[in-house]
Amino acid sequence: EAFAEKFVAKLDADREHCERQVQQSMALATALNPAIGYDKASEVAKAALKEDKTVREVAVGKGYLTEAEADEVLDPRKMTERVILGDED
Repeated sequence: EAFAEKFVAKLDADREHCERQVQQSMALATALNPAIGYDKASEVAKAALKEDKTVREVAVGKGYLTEAEADEVLDPRKMTERVILGDED
C-alpha cells in the first residue's frame, strides 16, 4: 500500500508518447488481415518498418484503407477490450 500511495499514485503517463508507441507497433498489422488480407498486411508491416512509419500511415498511403476504415480497423482499444464469449449484444 505504501508503494502505491507514495509512488504509483503520483505517476503521470506521457499519453502522446504511449499513443505513438502503440501506433508504431507491428502488432497492429495483424488487425489488417480481415480487412485487406495477409499478403497486403504483411507488405504494410514490412514497409512500415523499412520506412519508419506507422502501420496506419502505410495502409492509408497505399490506398488499402481510407482514413475512416483505418480508424475502425486499427483502434487499439477495440483490440484490447475484454471480450465475453457468447454475448451478442
